[in-house]
Amino acid sequence: MQKTTGSRPVPDPTELTTAIVNESKVDLRREIHDVKELLLSEVKNLKELHTQKFLDNMVAVDSALRATEKAVDKSETAFTKQLDEMSRTTGAVTGGMNKEIDDVKRRLGAIEGRSTGVGMSTSVMASSMTIGVAIVAVVVAIVLRGH
Repeated sequence: MQKTTGSRPVPDPTELTTAIVNESKVDLRREIHDVKELLLSEVKNLKELHTQKFLDNMVAVDSALRATEKAVDKSETAFTKQLDEMSRTTGAVTGGMNKEIDDVKRRLGAIEGRSTGVGMSTSVMASSMTIGVAIVAVVVAIVLRGH
């Protein structure tokens, strides 16, 4: 049984309720603080993880770019060597063709000098052109086979 003093019972339920509410507020504040600290810690961990992954990705991209640069440099070097070789080959073939043309001119001059006729000159000229075309075909085949 409760005692009463005047219109209030002892212990006063209002005071008990107020004390419980105040304790609950303190407990709730403590829990909110703990959850806040936990969330801040998790956010910090995620930020560190994100930063590390970003740095790892930057390193990977940088490595890939360096590898690409090396590959391009090697490709350019190989291409330059190939062009140089083609130039040498073309020069050699051109020199050979010039000798053949000079030889054909010499022969034509000799034939015309002997007055053997137009038929012979035409025949020699056709032969010379055939030889020139054959030489050009050989050069093209060499260049294409190099690829």
